Amino acid sequence: MGKKNSTKNFIWNAIGLTLNSCNSLFFLIVVRFINGLDAAGIFTYAFALCIFLYTFAIYYNRSFQVSDLKNRFSFNDYLTCRIVTSFISFLFILSFSLINQFSLFEICIILLLSSFRIVEAISDCFYGAIQKKGKLYQTGISLSLKAIFGFLTFFLTDYLTSNLPLAILSLIIVNLILFLFYDLANYRKLYNDKIKISLSNLKHLLKACFPIFIFSALAIYLSNCQKYILPYFESDEIQAIFGILIMPATVLGLVGSYLINPFINTFSNYHAKRDYSLFTSFTKKILASIILLGAIALTVCYFIGIPILQIIFQLDLSPYTITLELIILASIFYSMALILSSLLTILNENRRQTYIYLIAAIIATITSITLIPSHSINGATYSFLISSLVLITFYIALLQIKLHEVKNAK
Repeated sequence: MGKKNSTKNFIWNAIGLTLNSCNSLFFLIVVRFINGLDAAGIFTYAFALCIFLYTFAIYYNRSFQVSDLKNRFSFNDYLTCRIVTSFISFLFILSFSLINQFSLFEICIILLLSSFRIVEAISDCFYGAIQKKGKLYQTGISLSLKAIFGFLTFFLTDYLTSNLPLAILSLIIVNLILFLFYDLANYRKLYNDKIKISLSNLKHLLKACFPIFIFSALAIYLSNCQKYILPYFESDEIQAIFGILIMPATVLGLVGSYLINPFINTFSNYHAKRDYSLFTSFTKKILASIILLGAIALTVCYFIGIPILQIIFQLDLSPYTITLELIILASIFYSMALILSSLLTILNENRRQTYIYLIAAIIATITSITLIPSHSINGATYSFLISSLVLITFYIALLQIKLHEVKNAK
């Protein structure tokens, strides 16, 4: 892949992921002012819940598909697996909603957002195939188009009707149209194989990806643990405020994705060639980048973060300046852990990642249940910071151990 193409891949991937991560903030702003603060709290919870569904729907992450350089599994294998896991995840989220006896409005929001996430999950399978051909910029363009047209459609529909379910439905329709006429078209330009359901390798693929799925699910639970637990102790309004405070950190958390995604092929080649000196030096550069961006975010948010959020959401958030700083600090640790997770996946280290996430998830759950009842939003923040610090500490140690093992392997 030429330098020009690599630059294009990086830029468009960064733009697409940034716009998509910012969209959750834009959606929340729209819901806050058109549908009210309580509806914004419900939307925040439902959005976080459906992120967990998305993790199950994709089952394996794109790193596994893209780093399958020997084509152990075909695209039809990956697509079949994605469809099956998406269907199961939808049934799970429906059952969860009924067991918790959510209101009809809450169930409607959750199921519609789940459908939106499933369309994203199917699209991501095609993104993986396109990225394997070195065309990551096409997925970035797709994400950008979906983010822009999706938000505009969502806003206009909600503004004209004040009907949140209808606004989410319009978002799903936009994503479906772009998937059919852009993503699918890009795939067909690169591959001549007929797209079909193939069950022959489903069991083997599910088994191979199971460790990745487990730690990916734990990773999503860990990043949203406080959002899941907060509603059991606090009101929809408090949930909305916490969702507002954590939005800038969510954007920063996804920065790690567009720092690492364009270079998955590069790291895979380093591993294939056993060039671990370049593997290590490149890792340090990416981690340094996320630390630098995090330091900038901490500085900016300390001085103008809360005032900007107050202007945007018309709420008094002045007591939460330090809270916002702690949330961003936690997200820096979490972003670094996500980067190291992708690298360890390339190095075929999944089992011990699962143990790390399990430990961190248990700590996050215990600290959330302990601290939220007495400290509310600050308790949720302390829990996020503690669990993220535990996570990155274990990940740094594991990467060093794994690199030592592969260097000395015969």
